[in-house]
Amino acid sequence: MSTEEPVDPETPAVTPKSVIVHPIVVFGILDHYIRRQEGQERVIGTLLGHLDEETGVVEVSNAYAVPHTESGGEVAVGQAFNKSMFGLLSRVNSEERVVGWYATGGGGAVQDDGTALIHDFYSRECAAPVHVVVDASLRDGKGVETAAYHRGPPGADGAAAAFAPVPSSLTFSDGEKVCIDRMIRGQGDEPFATAESLAELPSDADDVRDDFQGLLGQIDEILAYAKKCKSGEVTPDPAVARCIGEALAALPKIEPGVLDGSKNVDAQDIVMVSYLASITKAQLAIAAKIHESF
Repeated sequence: MSTEEPVDPETPAVTPKSVIVHPIVVFGILDHYIRRQEGQERVIGTLLGHLDEETGVVEVSNAYAVPHTESGGEVAVGQAFNKSMFGLLSRVNSEERVVGWYATGGGGAVQDDGTALIHDFYSRECAAPVHVVVDASLRDGKGVETAAYHRGPPGADGAAAAFAPVPSSLTFSDGEKVCIDRMIRGQGDEPFATAESLAELPSDADDVRDDFQGLLGQIDEILAYAKKCKSGEVTPDPAVARCIGEALAALPKIEPGVLDGSKNVDAQDIVMVSYLASITKAQLAIAAKIHESF
């Protein structure tokens, strides 16, 4: 493998001690694996994110595929492609840095010459790259399994450095939780039955209905708990009672008539906005026709 100038040289103060991966990274890796060339055993790519130098936590927030070939112990990585992709993504988010690379495999780091050569390449892209392995086979219904590794220094006797496991976990932002929940709920009775299973997004009316059903279910649970406490079946928990009291105190005191009136006003506002939008659209169309005539 030939070398080029490092895309993003960075010298972290500490060795990576743990790795957290965002779900969008895992989805991208699985998509890359599904679209791999026929006969290709594994796919690789670059991991982007940042390393917290104080805690040693590597947060992987993005990734992109990198073309490569392996044959007879020789590895060729698309270095020019990797450099171009990093340059483009840097324009979108300049905060993200190269933090390592990923590969698909059987849930463990492959201790072979190909893996060592690829890791050497990424050692020139960042000072302490992590190697994340994703088991994309989805065998035995275990789902997606990820593992992270970091290669330590060579041994005192000159032995090659081995890959040491690093604690890894998945992390979800609020937005990612909403998206994943939508994907699961949209799969129906048999979620993710095939690799090509697509989630159907519910309509706004379905969302409102589901939210109200969930809210009513929680109210029923609270009511059943209060009844059991009153009858002496369970011992009241002061912390639970305090939370219920705070929730009830946060509710605005609105008379039924006032609430109905506010709903009517909102409906009238929506109708008025729709009416004005239609008039504006018609006026623009007429003006365009007049302009074309002259």
